[in-house]
Amino acid sequence: PSRDFFINLSRFMKKNFKSKIHIYCNENANYFYKDRNSENLFESINSLPSWLDPLNSNQRTKEQDLNLGLLEKKYMPIVWFTLNHRQFGRGFSSNAINFPRKYNHRIPMNELRNNYQKQIVFWENEFKCKNIKMLISSNLVESTIAKKFGIISRHFLSARFESFYTWYTDEFWNNFLVEQNFKKLNNSFSKKYFEVKTMPSWNKKLETDKIEMSKFSYLVKNIFKKTFYHFYWRVYKSKSRNYSLIEEIKYHFRCYRNINHVMSNKLTDLNYLKNKKFIFFPLQVEPERNLQGNSPEFFNQTELLLKITKYLPHDVYLVVKEHWISAPVRSDDFYKSLNLDFPNVIFIKANVSGIEIIKKSLGVTTINGTAGLEAALMGKPVISFSKHNYYNFLDHVHVVKSDKDIHNFLKQIVNKSFDNIKAKIDGAKLAKAIELSSVRLPYFSYSNSNIKENDLKLCFTRLLDTLR
Repeated sequence: PSRDFFINLSRFMKKNFKSKIHIYCNENANYFYKDRNSENLFESINSLPSWLDPLNSNQRTKEQDLNLGLLEKKYMPIVWFTLNHRQFGRGFSSNAINFPRKYNHRIPMNELRNNYQKQIVFWENEFKCKNIKMLISSNLVESTIAKKFGIISRHFLSARFESFYTWYTDEFWNNFLVEQNFKKLNNSFSKKYFEVKTMPSWNKKLETDKIEMSKFSYLVKNIFKKTFYHFYWRVYKSKSRNYSLIEEIKYHFRCYRNINHVMSNKLTDLNYLKNKKFIFFPLQVEPERNLQGNSPEFFNQTELLLKITKYLPHDVYLVVKEHWISAPVRSDDFYKSLNLDFPNVIFIKANVSGIEIIKKSLGVTTINGTAGLEAALMGKPVISFSKHNYYNFLDHVHVVKSDKDIHNFLKQIVNKSFDNIKAKIDGAKLAKAIELSSVRLPYFSYSNSNIKENDLKLCFTRLLDTLR
């Protein structure tokens, strides 16, 4: 949510519970919060320093390295923290090699050492001095450190279900409330199935963006806009942009070309799937916090594809659908391989409804994409490669722990050796459990996060539910 939501939430918490709130933000946001602190909402407003110090990357001492080694033993290796960093963690996004480069050189290891050592030391000091009890909307670094101090993390985000928003209860965006509320729904629960009709409200704008970005006029407009911005910042502000102009132009060209490709008639449509048995695998956006950051144990989508295809019976296919947002960062070879190198893979058009594909499928395989949740709601079997999906507790959701699991799960799904009626009832119960764990905010978004007082009160009530 935007800064307005946190202002309103802070005001509510201060007024009703005398909460002590510390804001941590970049320098630009610092002015925003200071301008709105006339009511003394915040105990402190802290500008986070620049962690990067490339000029001194070669000036490390043995003592610094020894101290960093101790910090790594206490928390995690610093390279683990780069998983969800779009530049430092580029190597962990093997299917997004065309993501724009901010650095045209290999990032020195000492730069990473300095960067993360500074962050860890900073947050340790803050947690020691300020008696912080809870983090809201924290990143992986501070969440991991906070755990050692007994500090909890909460994230208010879309529940990825209709227009519901919820408080995720750990740094991997899990939500234990859903399972708790599911178990409270007793055997008298009457609904026999849940029909997924609409996508999450935030996703609807993405559909509009997809159409817009496929137009040639959009490409021309954006190249002109980026060129103007680079010229303006270099000449009038004497500053360079984050990405080079060439990198940005290449990216927008690939947007136009690749988005049109994945929606073109060169790929198959829904009619082609008629009378075919298949497992559905929708690709996810990468690099992205939700993928590498929220499923650090497994996030390689190519590896998932290989693991599933090798265990499919001869008459069962894997239907792969691109997430159009990632189309610009994929390589041509990746798409060529999907089309030519796997006889049991069907590459379907990106503008085909994912919900309709799920309905026709035997089941869905995912790391932590929305399609896994949609399938679980419908009572369709799910092969989950992430241990942090909040619906993993369902009987028709199979969490992969080894290759042997994959083969066994696929046999169960293909042979339909599971309780289909129970799966549909459990899907309906899951929908109700999400509703009980969330707040319905049909007009709430990242660009419009001003909400009514009653809704704000309910948001806070749901936050308290996670603390009981």
